[in-house]
Amino acid sequence: MKSILVFLAALSMMLSACSERQPDEATFSYVDSLMNASFKANAPGGVVLVAKNGVPIFRKAYGLANWELGVPMKPEHVFAIASMTKQFSAVCMLQLVQRGKVSLQDDIRKYLPGYNTHGRVITIEHLLTHTSGIPNIFLRPGHESIAEPSDEELIQCTMNDPLNFEPGTDFAYNDLGFTLAAFVIEKASGMKYRDFVKENIFQPLGMNSTTIGTRERAIPMLANGYSSAGDTLFRPSEYFNWKWDYGMGDIVTCVDDMLKWDEALYTEKLVRRDLLTKAWTSYVLKDGRRAAYGYGWFVAEYEGVKFIHHSGGKPGFRSLSVRLPANHVFVVVLSNNGATGAAASIGAQIAYRLSGVTVPPRPRTRLPVEQLSEFEGVYRTTHSAISILTDMTQEKVYRTLTVKDTLLYLSRPGARKVAVFNVGQDLFTSGGNTFYHFSRDKSGKVTSFDIYTEPLEWNPRRIEIKTDLPIPKEKKPIAVDGKVLKTYAGKYVFGGDRFTKIRVNGSHIYSQEMGEIFAETETKFFPKNMDVTIEFTKNPKGAIAGLIVHGLGKRVAKKVE
Repeated sequence: MKSILVFLAALSMMLSACSERQPDEATFSYVDSLMNASFKANAPGGVVLVAKNGVPIFRKAYGLANWELGVPMKPEHVFAIASMTKQFSAVCMLQLVQRGKVSLQDDIRKYLPGYNTHGRVITIEHLLTHTSGIPNIFLRPGHESIAEPSDEELIQCTMNDPLNFEPGTDFAYNDLGFTLAAFVIEKASGMKYRDFVKENIFQPLGMNSTTIGTRERAIPMLANGYSSAGDTLFRPSEYFNWKWDYGMGDIVTCVDDMLKWDEALYTEKLVRRDLLTKAWTSYVLKDGRRAAYGYGWFVAEYEGVKFIHHSGGKPGFRSLSVRLPANHVFVVVLSNNGATGAAASIGAQIAYRLSGVTVPPRPRTRLPVEQLSEFEGVYRTTHSAISILTDMTQEKVYRTLTVKDTLLYLSRPGARKVAVFNVGQDLFTSGGNTFYHFSRDKSGKVTSFDIYTEPLEWNPRRIEIKTDLPIPKEKKPIAVDGKVLKTYAGKYVFGGDRFTKIRVNGSHIYSQEMGEIFAETETKFFPKNMDVTIEFTKNPKGAIAGLIVHGLGKRVAKKVE
């Protein structure tokens, strides 16, 4: 390993004709240590590639491509890149714009006649920027009950549902928008999407290991995807239907082909510079907020450095790519370990280091309980991460902040409770790069907080308003007879390949995902680390038939063993 690092360091010095920050041996050791810490030799792994001026300066595989057979990962292995597909679809659309086939301001009904826009104008640009307001079918449990959706079923799956917001007024990450964009590409070009992207991107760039995912044929060098089966065990990833990923998550590729793609974007080989510049410029919402998203890429700027990035995730696969155009640096991490989100965090950390960006340390301050209590309360929330909540539930959703054991805790239905730490005046963090900044009225009373991330941004800033609702009382566990608990043990299937297991040990009962759960009633249980209720259901004969997970909406599972 030492000789490899020395060689790479020497190579980077050969590239140092420019005065930009150059990677050194310490950087390569840093990248290697990040990957080794997350992807063990005896577990599903990943591949990382770092390039400077179009030349790979670090390229290495970790872990296993096939866990059952113990097949080591190679840099040449290919992966499902999920939502990183969106940047390819966006460039396909821009190619059609360049050819005069479409306009970004075209009403989508020009290409999808009969689509119900509820009397609004939804443009192609709205689809590419996640600002259409169209509900996202992929946030709804059970959407895959249609095993092999037709084109019409994909187009119409949510069109009769009310819009989440007026087009252009808000941002809600929406996979379905890019599926609709793929059908617009087909209508405008007269070609199937898979043929268009192959003929206009893959083949011209020599991306010979890149294809559209399918189960109709084997894909050479495709790493197997895995999910966790507990502790150090893994299982093949949940079944997913490639048709549901149409145009928004169905590309399979390798790190070398991703570098070819990134390099082409420094030229006009695929599309004009002015159109690419628009793709890498944050869309501005009607109220003036930045959406932090262009066309197919997230866009962030920190300390004068521009980050153009996108992650991807689907059962068994995780990925992230980041381009730093001012430094001509490209970072891509692809993984077949769906049990960890390390690919995204590792890619981001590498990008920060190579950009020269320094995230200032924010020392945590332990505030007195009487000061922390000023932030306690129930806040109305409309968004969950990069999704709008009405995609998942019609219920009003609230976030609760409470003080316990001298710490401030944040909870929301369906999410884990997390401690938030004071790192500045009215500023808290839950760790990582997510921050909560509180606002006060003229009297000094806390009225709201806004959520943001840095250096990478994934959203417009979100404001949550403090309500007068009382803080919910803490649930108190009751004792349930061990014989009753035993009837709950077993495997519960939510649909497709998604399932959970309930385990009982004496008077203790455990959920596969949540750990120990505690009885609220004889049939309702809750974990102490999540705002969730698990309700066991019975058939007419009184036997346990299934369970319902109440959180953000509800998920229903049937007991199968």
